[in-house]
Amino acid sequence: QFENNTLQSVNVAFEELDDSHHQPCPIVKTIVEKRLAALDEMKDFTVIDANTMLAEYFVDSSGNPLPLSSELSRFQQTTVGGFFCSAVKQELDADVCVINGAPMLAAKTYEDGFMSYQQLTSELPFPLKIVVVKMTRKQLRDAIEYSRENVEEGKTARVLEDGRVERRGYLHTDFEYWRQSLSCDSNELDDNEVISVALPRNLLKGFCKIKPLMDLNKELEATNALPNDDDYIKAVDIIVRFCCKDRWSTIGSQLSFEDLDLNRDGVLSSDEIREAIKLILGEEEATVELVNSMIEVIDTNADGQIDEQEWNQILSRTRK
Repeated sequence: QFENNTLQSVNVAFEELDDSHHQPCPIVKTIVEKRLAALDEMKDFTVIDANTMLAEYFVDSSGNPLPLSSELSRFQQTTVGGFFCSAVKQELDADVCVINGAPMLAAKTYEDGFMSYQQLTSELPFPLKIVVVKMTRKQLRDAIEYSRENVEEGKTARVLEDGRVERRGYLHTDFEYWRQSLSCDSNELDDNEVISVALPRNLLKGFCKIKPLMDLNKELEATNALPNDDDYIKAVDIIVRFCCKDRWSTIGSQLSFEDLDLNRDGVLSSDEIREAIKLILGEEEATVELVNSMIEVIDTNADGQIDEQEWNQILSRTRK
């Protein structure tokens, strides 16, 4: 330590205490065990099913199937990137969503089209903080083109045999924008139209050095239009909510509220929802975590069950 600007020596002694006579608190032990069990269940339940969710986008222009894949996400637009962006766009009611390739780390093709919660968190292991901002279509297009044509200053980049260059900032877009950009219709859009765009907040602040987004950040700051530091939602949470709502849409397309309310008490319990998941979605053993997630996205009064009003609200939103 320092005393009168002079470094003084300090003696420190450690003593190992015998805590063998202390018994673990049963309440704390029970809480911890329940939390760990919930996490284990959460890892295994299927979040994304590309065979039913946004399935119309998993075919190319010739009608050939496209796999759910995040491979080479720093080199090209991927279907995993398209799915993530489409889910965020719909949940946040944005016009477009972009996410850069750097945080998508699994580099994996999901041959069966399924992605579990554990695999989702492997794809996006960091708390990707999503915000929604206003920009013109030209600003968005400039940002996408810049991210796909420039290598971040000071970073090394791999080059594939076909000449493609690695770019951490390579912006992936939602499926609709992706298809639109490939068609001649995109040239008919108004460059000056102001649209809402969902994107990772750190891109505005200079991560991956996408200059058009950094310029936009300054513009938003000058007009006090930049989201507050705590005004964001984590991408993983948004994607899970989207997928759970899609499951409700699938169930609602085949069964009515009365069909599901087996005991006719006017609400859907977790057991009744579990039966619906098994029957319609083919989940042999719907985990507690999956059922809870399904309930949370629709349970507006937080009573742990679904009434008919909540049922009607979620179906009206998912059918738009």
